[in-house]
Amino acid sequence: MNAFIRPGVPPGLEMLRTSYMATHEDVHLDKILNVFSEVGKKMGVIS
Repeated sequence: MNAFIRPGVPPGLEMLRTSYMATHEDVHLDKILNVFSEVGKKMGVIS
């Protein structure tokens, strides 16, 4: 996972870039999506 944060990007354009491979299974992808959702809700980034 690569993070793009200030001062490397303008304020408001921060992001995470993730990479996946054919060897990842649905359970792996479901896990990370659930983690992102949980953290995003706690941080107020998503509702």
